[in-house]
Amino acid sequence: MLFQTVIFVACSSSQNSKETAAKTDHSERLATIKVPEGYSVEVVAGPDLVDYPMFGTVDETGRLFLFESTGDVYAKSEDAIQNPKFRINLLEDTNEDGIYDKSTIFADKVGFPQGGVFYKGSLYASSAPDLLKLTDTNGDGVADKREVLLSGWILNVNANSLIGPFIGPDGWLYLTNAIMGFDLTTKEGQRLKGGTARIWRVQPDGSKLEWISAGGMNNPVELTFTEAAEPIGTETYFTDPKAGQRDALVYWTEGGVYPKPNKNIDRDSLVRTGELMPVISKYSRVSPAGIGRYRNTALGEDFKDNLFSAQFNTHRIIRHKLIREGASFHTEDQVFFSTTNEDFHPTDVLEDGDGSLLVVETGGWFIKGCPLSQVSKPELQGAVYRVRRKNTPTVDDPFGKQINWNSLEATKAVSLLSDDRPFVRDRAVQRLVDLGETAVIPLSEALKNYKLADVRTKAVFILYRIGTDKALTGIRSALGDADLQVRVAAARSVGLAKDKQAINKLMEMVAKDEAAAKRQAATALGQIGAPLAVPALLSAADGNSDRFIQHAIIYSLITLNQPAEIQQALAHTSSQVQEVAMIALDQMAASTLQAGQVMPFLTNTNKNLQHTALWVASHHPEWAKEMIGFLEKRLKGSVLSTDEIDLYGEMLVSFCGNTAMQQFMANALKEATTDRKLFLMDAMAKCPGKEFPPIWTESIGSQLTSSTDPLVQAKVLELVNLREITFLSKQLKQAAENTKIQANIRIAALGALLKTQSALSESQFQYLYSQLQAENEAPLRQQAATVLAQSKLSEEQLMKLATEYLPKADAFILPRLIPVFQHGHTGEIGKALATTLMNSKSLDSFSEENMQTIFASYPQEVKPGIDSLLAKLREVQAGRLKRLQEMEGRIADGDLEKGRTLFFGKAICWTCHKIGNEGGKLGPDLTSIQKDRSAHDLLEAIVYPSVSFVREYETYRIKTKTGEHTGVIQEKTPQAIVLGTTPQNSVRIPREEIVSMEIQNTSMMPQGLDQLLTPQEMADLMAFILGQDQDPETDQSILR
Repeated sequence: MLFQTVIFVACSSSQNSKETAAKTDHSERLATIKVPEGYSVEVVAGPDLVDYPMFGTVDETGRLFLFESTGDVYAKSEDAIQNPKFRINLLEDTNEDGIYDKSTIFADKVGFPQGGVFYKGSLYASSAPDLLKLTDTNGDGVADKREVLLSGWILNVNANSLIGPFIGPDGWLYLTNAIMGFDLTTKEGQRLKGGTARIWRVQPDGSKLEWISAGGMNNPVELTFTEAAEPIGTETYFTDPKAGQRDALVYWTEGGVYPKPNKNIDRDSLVRTGELMPVISKYSRVSPAGIGRYRNTALGEDFKDNLFSAQFNTHRIIRHKLIREGASFHTEDQVFFSTTNEDFHPTDVLEDGDGSLLVVETGGWFIKGCPLSQVSKPELQGAVYRVRRKNTPTVDDPFGKQINWNSLEATKAVSLLSDDRPFVRDRAVQRLVDLGETAVIPLSEALKNYKLADVRTKAVFILYRIGTDKALTGIRSALGDADLQVRVAAARSVGLAKDKQAINKLMEMVAKDEAAAKRQAATALGQIGAPLAVPALLSAADGNSDRFIQHAIIYSLITLNQPAEIQQALAHTSSQVQEVAMIALDQMAASTLQAGQVMPFLTNTNKNLQHTALWVASHHPEWAKEMIGFLEKRLKGSVLSTDEIDLYGEMLVSFCGNTAMQQFMANALKEATTDRKLFLMDAMAKCPGKEFPPIWTESIGSQLTSSTDPLVQAKVLELVNLREITFLSKQLKQAAENTKIQANIRIAALGALLKTQSALSESQFQYLYSQLQAENEAPLRQQAATVLAQSKLSEEQLMKLATEYLPKADAFILPRLIPVFQHGHTGEIGKALATTLMNSKSLDSFSEENMQTIFASYPQEVKPGIDSLLAKLREVQAGRLKRLQEMEGRIADGDLEKGRTLFFGKAICWTCHKIGNEGGKLGPDLTSIQKDRSAHDLLEAIVYPSVSFVREYETYRIKTKTGEHTGVIQEKTPQAIVLGTTPQNSVRIPREEIVSMEIQNTSMMPQGLDQLLTPQEMADLMAFILGQDQDPETDQSILR
């Protein structure tokens, strides 16, 4: 297959003219690029030929198709469908000097093209909602025939949608689609609908569409293939950002369901084989894009079969040495191409015919969805770069243009399968497929006689694509090949061909072959549909510890759907066989698995069996009676393990609609230890029911007044806010007035009271006002300000704040209090507020839009003061860049350990952000954030947070039938949205109550941290964030 196609994550911007873009000095960019010694980089297509290239594919003759943006021309996704403006650009090197010199728009007015492949005279391309086939029938370089093969994938113009296709060695087209979902009808008339990300397989004519892998990840991006056709790809969000991880490299196995955990996995009724599948390699927020397998040796003998991937956020091309590990893989990675230019965004990397690498760089247009500055730079157009090894001999006829392919005989074509030129090998493969039956004998002979495993592997896939009885006979012989790669390819082929004559050999392979061959043989037995293989599959589970082999066995057992035979394996002497049988019975369509068959495993001494039994039980709410008895005993026992907390929690949530389980949880809460109480209330919080059970309301209310444990009290208040419980006013007032309770609990109780009483009594106001004072810790002042801002204050209370507190309020508290003055009050208050802000050192903490909103409803007499205030604000903000540069210059003098103390102390970063295992969850996890964002970028995000938003942490304003809430979306279900409104509180909003949802331009992170800290403290804090992974004893410099 060609080292081709690309897809990255997604970002977008405003249109710019070709003339302006041509001024981009790519020589300056070249000066910042680093490659290993002995390699060179040059620009081979600049702004004179391209605008904003995103993805690319090289065809069999060396033409480069680029899938291009024209800028930020879509305000919303529907615009790309109704008025498509992107395009596919065809580049040619007419004089073969290695520099592209001709550009033709192959297809104009394409919505959002995200990759493609040229196959048998047509370009197959994705542009959600469609899979397109584009054909140039008259050879002028323009597609005059456009066909929609399939349609129904949901488009999102942040590029989270359909990507590909990519052609595999097996001749299928493969695509990926993001978590946005799909609703389509196949050529065969089957409707497919879902809300999870998928990896798809389809024939070039659009028939036989099926998904092969799925999961809760945001965006599976590019795909490539091993020689044996095992698909490997890039993806974003295999986990929500934490512990310095987010993105991944993945081996997509048949039927695999992958992280991250997502409720859509259950809603799509995806078959599971246990825990979500593991990924190959884990990365931070790198936003991986294109990936491809390098099939040449021009870069070096040890480069063959390495993978290369593009990373949008880190401005790098990574070399991955792919190594088999059991039935999966691992990689050894190194940076091959990098730049210090923060505006350089590589999105694809391709192998050209001479073995050089083509790097596609998209320019500065794309911002949507990326954790970068929200300022688009359309003046920075993209380009294509070439990386080659110095002093490499010129390749003669790299694309085989001098070969007469139409008259080439089978024997000669077979000999070209070992040619040094990858594109020539590709063309030989296609010629043999086209020859059909006449090529079977020469190919079968090649399987016997050629020493190169790659040739024998290609012969296997060609025979599969020919598909005749004689061809299948040849493939079956390859199941016993001496080379693992060939056997994997053969097992894959007979599975796809559903070759029943291969069953006996496949059962032998499952029993005693190497791990990857066992995996593929087990998969094939399920694809073929071989009930007689059930004993062999179960036997193969005995002693197995490889997750991918286990998955293949279970998935095939589920597919074969023979519960009676598999039930017997629950009594097997092998725990691995019992585990496989239990999962398969739980997931298969015809299963009659009963609680009594699973309960004994809950107390088994084997931890894996316990874990599996709990996982199975969590899928069966009808087993509530049996599980109550088990949980009652267990919750009175020893401390719960982390796994038990997760699994018992899932079980309680699954069963929470059962009245008996609700009663059990309420009773257990009364006498439980602190850790058990927190565990039970966590499960109550996650219960999806619309109404919070009254028996639980009574139970948590008693905890608020009877418990003296602040952890329990805080959890009660968190639950009250989350579920908007309004029947505990008496208990909340008692807590708020109880001077023996911690201040943060009293403040939280007052905040919860606002749901039933919008105004504060004078004593309540005075208490909150006292907590704003400088002698109190910053988190308390922050919490008190948030509650005050949510309340309806009297004119006297507002005047007291405006004249007595705001003049001395620091930059961190001031923005939290200001919203309480919105919606218009007396002119006296408006003038006092304007005067206070005019004299505030923290004026730069506000945007002009924010100020206009606050003062919009005040009387005309306040206008002169407002005009003066806005004028001063513009003057202050004109110096932002200079301030950032000054602060950036001080970072080198920062003290990492002092910065750590600030992060978890005075700067109160920890209340919203986590580093390692410490901190809050309202904002993004900052573990190892310095690997993805530069010092300038991070400093800008801290000092001016509304300029930069991390994807999935945007601020939303949600209006309901009874009010409105502002915060960060933490969870979405079909029934409700959970919105984080403060570091301490979240609210669960039923969807039926929502009137509107709008993204706000103001970050939940208040501006002004630089005013709260001294210049040296800011330098210390930045030193900690940038150097958090360093050992202060040995590392001398701050990362990046």
